[in-house]
Amino acid sequence: MGFFICLVSFAQTLSIKGRVVDADTDELLIGAHIEIKQGQKNWVTTTERNGFFHLYNLIEGNSVVKISYMGYLTRTTDLNIDMNMPEQIYSLKPSSFSFNEIVITGTGTEHYLKDAPVQIEVISGKALNYLITEIC
Repeated sequence: MGFFICLVSFAQTLSIKGRVVDADTDELLIGAHIEIKQGQKNWVTTTERNGFFHLYNLIEGNSVVKISYMGYLTRTTDLNIDMNMPEQIYSLKPSSFSFNEIVITGTGTEHYLKDAPVQIEVISGKALNYLITEIC
């Protein structure tokens, strides 16, 4: 007779949940980008319509969290992921440079500014490069 010994190892599935808010107003930032890095592994999500995010199947240990949102300064912070993770609240500070709205379009057909139904501003590539260089 033989005896069989079966060893089963269960890996713990960890998760993190939280929200991203404006540092000045505490307004929830819908669509904020959250990235968690642990060595060569990355997990990515965005905040939902209710301003919350949830990431599953994380690995226990040290990680780097990067949160970004258009018009706000990107925040990077260290986080130790474990079983008893409280809800995370990340606040982002508004960027000192922001636009009301930018729309960039391109077509394969010729258009004339005088025929446009909306206001159009034309910025040369040289001017755009200068702006980007000065801001960043």
